[in-house]
Amino acid sequence: MNPPRVAARLALVLCGIAAFSTGLALVLQTRGLSTDLRDAARGRLDRSASSADQLIDEHLATLLDRYRAISATPEFRANLEVNHVPTLLYHAKWLVEQQGASLLLFASDENLEIAAAGDEALAPAALAALEASDPAQELVALSSRDGRPFALVALPLRTGKTLLGRLVAMEPLADETIALWSRLCGADLAFVASFGAKEQGQAEGLSKVLRELGELDLRVEVSLAHEQRALANARQKLLTAGALALALAFAASLVVARSFVRPIRAIQNASVAIGRGDLGVRLEAMGRDEIGDVSRAFNHMLDQLQATHDELEESKRGLANSQRLAHLGSWSFDTATDEISGSEEFDRVYEFGAMEAPMVRSDLLGRVHRDDRGRFASALSRCVAEGTPFRLDHRSVELDGVERFLHSQGKLVTSEDGQMRVEGTVQDITERKLVEEQVRYLANHDNLTGLGNRRLFKEHLDLAIEAARLDRSALGVLFLDLDNFKLINDTMGHSIGDQVLREVADRMAQTVRGFRLPRSTFQEAPTVTVSRLGGDEFTVLLTGIQGPEVAGRIARRVLRSLERPFDLEGQEVVISASIGIASWPADGDDVETLLRNCDTAMYHAKEQGRNNYQFYSESMNAVVFKRLVLENKLRKAIERDELELSFQPKLSLESGRVVGLEALARWRDPELGMISPSEFIPIAEETGLINAIGEWALEAAVRQVQKWEAEEQDLSELRISVNLSGHELHDDSVVSRVIGILGSSGVDPRRFDFEITETALMSNEEIGRHVLKKLRSLGVTISLDDFGTGYSSLSYLRDLPIDTLKIDRSFVQRIDEDSDDAALIGAIISMVKILRLKVVVEGVESEAQLSLLRKLGCDEVQGHLLSPPVGARDVAAMVRAIESEWGVEKDENGENDESEPLGR
Repeated sequence: MNPPRVAARLALVLCGIAAFSTGLALVLQTRGLSTDLRDAARGRLDRSASSADQLIDEHLATLLDRYRAISATPEFRANLEVNHVPTLLYHAKWLVEQQGASLLLFASDENLEIAAAGDEALAPAALAALEASDPAQELVALSSRDGRPFALVALPLRTGKTLLGRLVAMEPLADETIALWSRLCGADLAFVASFGAKEQGQAEGLSKVLRELGELDLRVEVSLAHEQRALANARQKLLTAGALALALAFAASLVVARSFVRPIRAIQNASVAIGRGDLGVRLEAMGRDEIGDVSRAFNHMLDQLQATHDELEESKRGLANSQRLAHLGSWSFDTATDEISGSEEFDRVYEFGAMEAPMVRSDLLGRVHRDDRGRFASALSRCVAEGTPFRLDHRSVELDGVERFLHSQGKLVTSEDGQMRVEGTVQDITERKLVEEQVRYLANHDNLTGLGNRRLFKEHLDLAIEAARLDRSALGVLFLDLDNFKLINDTMGHSIGDQVLREVADRMAQTVRGFRLPRSTFQEAPTVTVSRLGGDEFTVLLTGIQGPEVAGRIARRVLRSLERPFDLEGQEVVISASIGIASWPADGDDVETLLRNCDTAMYHAKEQGRNNYQFYSESMNAVVFKRLVLENKLRKAIERDELELSFQPKLSLESGRVVGLEALARWRDPELGMISPSEFIPIAEETGLINAIGEWALEAAVRQVQKWEAEEQDLSELRISVNLSGHELHDDSVVSRVIGILGSSGVDPRRFDFEITETALMSNEEIGRHVLKKLRSLGVTISLDDFGTGYSSLSYLRDLPIDTLKIDRSFVQRIDEDSDDAALIGAIISMVKILRLKVVVEGVESEAQLSLLRKLGCDEVQGHLLSPPVGARDVAAMVRAIESEWGVEKDENGENDESEPLGR
């Protein structure tokens, strides 16, 4: 008998017995244990469904309590009772924003929509739910619309026992809420398309329909993963037992064929050692038979593996050195396990130290700068989901106080076994970025003065022209050339010339930096940019300005700044400049045209004797000259007290009496005659003279009040309104001036009202609030003037320290002709009354407007219908005439009749 064949047959028989017994046990175990585990999972599904049902009921109860509290607001019932749709619509929009609802709807007692805000597509579903419910009862339920789940609550609104309507709200069931329910009940909750079955079994788990919402079902699902792992574990143990049986079979065969089994075991031991990385193990030559041939072939294979391993190690060391020199690290992201592995340079670039747990995606994202983290995470997610490669520059977290710039790239690869991973590289490009920034700076800036050069100026000017086209603002360009600069270079040397250019650049930058530009109508932030084109040529770019005349003011300030002598190595030298000015769009529609026309205007300034500025347009020179004349005359008019006050009345629509006067500054020049406020007030604001005019106006108003009181005229109850400019509002000294003027006069501060426009207030709201609060503490009242010409937002009014809201004349021009305009101003008045503010409408010019404003609940009106502004000596007669025409009737005893005010 051949021993190897006997050993083979014996081993085959023993292994067959062990394999058959193991397979039979596996079959029996799988059938019994699978049934038991599925029954246990079904019980877990029922418990989770019960918990989920309770969570949903608690959520709906909480929602009902929240909207029950909201529905208790008396304003809802009041507006619903009078069917005031604009106010209901305002409340609906406010509740949608505050509560995060998808739909907020006010319905009548007949389930008809009155006012709604939010997703109007949800309204039919909400009204359908109302039709199917008792209108006198509260309703809370789950609903669905277009494949989206919502929680619906409907609450009756009553006055006494009378049902006025219902408040209906639909809030979306957010994914975060579903996820929270899933965690609390220990199962997965999901809204899916309805398919009718109450419970479904799947390969991955069990599911059960918890709520039916028409087109959607709320399903609760439990996974069978735990049971499957338990079954797999049992199978593994049984297989281990089978392996042990096979080992015993081999041991038995070893007794018979010891010489056959020993070589195989030696090869097996050598394979294990190789698996641990020991390539130095070798087998002994075992004769000239087949076993010996296998041993020699095995040893030859190990020799080749050792040589290949040595080459790979050398290549790995070379790659690591190359990555270190190039600051380039490689990494791999396993999409199945979420684990990341990287090279040494990868760890060094991201400063990863020794980590106990495997590195995951969140660890990598945590080392990306927070401003770039979203882009990096999005690129990595798209790469995993769509297979889109990515390349992006980003910054790393500043662990050592140094900001690093990195370049990352990655692509999705699939291995032969179907496993997907993202392979990528990261490179530290900080030095390259710094060099690029330095090169970019040098390419765009003048190395002598540090100002922007010709290239950067043209780029800025081109962008400014495009922006001006969009927001319809104006821009100006100043072209400055030093007078006789070549003489300085020729006589004192180029180094002194360079010093002059640097000092000129510094003076120009300081001058424009300290200049406060008036805001234009369309541009929020006017800007001034100084550049050096080359040689002794400089430019100033003005964007977002009101008009070309602002450029003239800048030019005058620059020329004045150059009047101070320059100290050049102990010698004082006076330098002047010629400036040419062009504006967009009047003097050119592109960069080259504007520069050419600026240059032309500059040479014209030199022809006019140097040390001056000229506009490209002669008409603009005339306009600027006129403004300069007005500015000088206005200064003298203030010094000589040539201004005067006019007063325009305010009529109370409730009492029919004149209750206040607005004091308006007027200027009558001895040579130019009466000058309109629209001409001199903007000049005063730009030059800072508005503060002096404001102080004069308050002093003049106080003196006039004292005079009326001394003459015992019947004007002692009238409030005097004085305008407060934006310049004064942002100056803390205005409070001390008001205290000084009112305190020394002895006049009751409650007789005075300060009017401030909403645009001036909102330009620096924080400082404005502070000043107005101080003024109110003195006893004066505050009015917000010209409402509707600026922000026109009712939401910020509640926090402003004001007493009265003056609606701009533009709101009332067509209210007697356009019902939409009338409804709008009615809604504004209603909202303002809710905020407990007084409403004054200015610009009333017809009886129809006055009658309609009285019906809408307006408190006071002002306009030419009553009277234009008049001088102080005519105020008493004007008040009597207005009250006679628009006031209350007198009874026989001369007492006021309590009937409604009269019209014509």
